[in-house]
Amino acid sequence: ARVLLSDYEKAIINLSKDREKFDYIFADPPYDLKICNKIAKLVLESNILKDGGLLIIESDKSEKVIDINQTNMIECKEKIYGRTKISIIRYLEEK
Repeated sequence: ARVLLSDYEKAIINLSKDREKFDYIFADPPYDLKICNKIAKLVLESNILKDGGLLIIESDKSEKVIDINQTNMIECKEKIYGRTKISIIRYLEEK
């Protein structure tokens, strides 16, 4: 396991340069930035999730994380706790 406290763009770009793939990626950006969709797209484009890997994103309950119909991701689960939404999205190399 590796925990990074970093700007999401720099972290994802650096991880993709290493060509390492992960089973799980967890992101908890500040809610007011509304960047979960950008994070999900960058994770998908950078190819850092293994086939079947999970992207777990914490966001404000009103934020849409990603349009899964346009990606190789399928939404597995979404839970809301107060104003917090946890989205668990599985990446599949072939839909």
